[in-house]
Amino acid sequence: MFRIGFILLLFVAFTTTNSNAQESFKSGVYFGPNVGQIRGDGYAGFNKIGGQIGGFVSHNLKNDWDYIISIGYINKGSFKPSKPDQGIFDKYLIILNYAEAKFTLRKQISVVNLDVGPYLGILFTSSVADENGKLNNPTYNFRKIDFGGFIGISYPLNDKIIVSLTNEQSLWPMANSVEFVRWFGIVGGSFNNVLAVNFHYHFK
Repeated sequence: MFRIGFILLLFVAFTTTNSNAQESFKSGVYFGPNVGQIRGDGYAGFNKIGGQIGGFVSHNLKNDWDYIISIGYINKGSFKPSKPDQGIFDKYLIILNYAEAKFTLRKQISVVNLDVGPYLGILFTSSVADENGKLNNPTYNFRKIDFGGFIGISYPLNDKIIVSLTNEQSLWPMANSVEFVRWFGIVGGSFNNVLAVNFHYHFK
């Protein structure tokens, strides 16, 4: 599914950059580091270091509005480090690899842009490890689908490069059981939470 989506994105990018619509459509690639945590795993802090890479197609709607469709790879998860100097020797690491599609609505506000939209991730590999190594039967039940939203700001460094800072979070649990309790709403479950820096390079 990820391969098909990525091929379609490249096809759209090629046709738009080689047609009469190239003035309103732009394509490019993005990459950057991220830090993440899983809300609901019992461990606090953005200690898991990951990254993302992919391609995108953007289109100017009118005035200061653009929409962007991107497809790529992103590494998420959670990490509880050991602290031997404090007598804490146990550690816990969750690595989740997703193919992710994002739909961004971008509004130019003065010299920066406001970016907001939904994302859909497809989990293709996962692993869990502690201080003794990889766990073959982890207690987490990771779902194949991670649906969420994001908000961020971006700043154009020049005509071709834009740097962005984004926070994306699962809107529906990506692991473990969940239930709806009256007056409280959704209770239980685990949610991805990622802070990412991206560099977007426009081909044209």
